[in-house]
Amino acid sequence: MTLESPERGLLLLRARDEIRMTLDAYKTLHSSSVTFGVRKALQGEEGMADMESEIQSLRNGNTALENEMIALRSKLEVIERANSEARSLDEKKRREEIAFLKHQQQHLEQFLSALPKS
Repeated sequence: MTLESPERGLLLLRARDEIRMTLDAYKTLHSSSVTFGVRKALQGEEGMADMESEIQSLRNGNTALENEMIALRSKLEVIERANSEARSLDEKKRREEIAFLKHQQQHLEQFLSALPKS
């Protein structure tokens, strides 16, 4: 074709070169995208292992905190029970003291009323 029509031959030669360059560009783009995809997949897998270890660490910390919370609640119950018992003992002592003082007041009033008035 180049011999018959040099212009057409040059144009076809140019088109052939453009097609080859386009195909080479597509091949390069494909190989770089495959490499990029593989690299991202590996990074994702590496991140997964880190995330799983962090999740396990957080779960262990959560379990430890729950155990501590249970221990503190039981300690709180013991302290509240002891305070309640101490409060009831104090109230009982006050009632007994009030009853004793009322009894003493009655005896003193009887004693004063029995004294001769001068």
